[in-house]
This record gives sequence, C-alpha cells and structure tokens, in this order.
Amino acid sequence: MRTSEGLVRKYSTILNIFIWVILIIGASSAFYYVIYKNQAPPRSPELFPEPRSSEQNSSQESAIDRFQVIIFYPEPKEWEIKAEKVWINKFTDQKQLAQELIKELTITGEEKNKLKSLPKGTKLNYLFISQEGIAYLDFRGEISRNFSGGALEEYLTIYALVDTLVYNMKGIVKIQILIDGKEAATLAGHVDISEPLLAAFSLVREM
Repeated sequence: MRTSEGLVRKYSTILNIFIWVILIIGASSAFYYVIYKNQAPPRSPELFPEPRSSEQNSSQESAIDRFQVIIFYPEPKEWEIKAEKVWINKFTDQKQLAQELIKELTITGEEKNKLKSLPKGTKLNYLFISQEGIAYLDFRGEISRNFSGGALEEYLTIYALVDTLVYNMKGIVKIQILIDGKEAATLAGHVDISEPLLAAFSLVREM
C-alpha cells in the first residue's frame, strides 16, 4: 500500500510540474505576442531615413532634376582610364541618356583640366539598340575629323566612350560606333572599330 501511495504521489508531482511548465510556456508566448508582435518593425535607415536638416533639404531640392552617373575619361600619361561621378540632367529615354553622357564626355576635360574624352563638336545623330544589347551609335563626322592624338589616345578615347555607355545604360553589352551613318574602320587611323566593342573596365583606375 505504501508503495502504491508513493507512486501516486510521485506521478502526481510530475503531472503538476508538467502542467506548470505548460502554463509558463503559454504565458511567455502570450507575453511575447502582446509586447513584441504588436510593435512596429525597426526603421531601416535606407527606407526610412532620418529627417534632414534645412541645408540637406536645400541640397536635395537642387538635385531633384539631376541624375548621378559614372563618366570614364582617358589619362594617356598613366596608360589608363579614370572614373568619376558626375551629375547630369534627368532623361526620359535611352537616346536622351546617351546624349547627356556624350555631352559630359566632351566637356570633362575643359572643366577638370584633363584630356577630353571626345573631340569638340561630337554629336550623336541617332541611337539604335538591338535585342542582343548592342547599341549602334551614329556620330557626326566631327568625332573623327576633330580628333587629335596618337594610337594610345585613340584607344583610351574609344574605350572611355564604350565604358561610359555600357556602365550607365541598362541592358547594353556592346557598342558599335558609326560615323555619318556608315561603318568606319577606325576613329583616327589606329584602333579597329568596325565591330561592336565590349567594355574594357580592366583599364579603369579605382575611384
């Protein structure tokens, strides 16, 4: 009898402990749900930036019609291409973007006391983008007639153009340079441009 009573008390104690454990777990879960689940998620610094100062707001407003791109320009003395962040006017289509990029390539040298990426007077006649991601850019003859420099300058100028367009224009993988509506063998007698060109980012110095 004593053995039976002892077993009953033992199992009763275990059952009570088990019930208390279940109650504690349930209470903890309810507490977590009420306290934490009903709270707003933490603010992401990217999606929910902190309020800007008046100076920051003014700066942001002044850039509302501008768009940041990366312009690549040649540095023949270093045998390389340098990349630099530049603000351009907002654009509505790929041709307008290409025109803005080309405009920056013609003035980069004048503003920053460096070799211009493209000759003065360089203008884009038209732009066509194939389904394969090849951008056909037809330039006026000034891009060739006004070019000055040797083989190295020509090489870096061409790839500064190609890198700039491929980097900034979505879906573009190659650039075919046309002059006055026709395929050209070279830009200034040295570098073959008769076929679509891939970007050469290996020539670019880190920013």
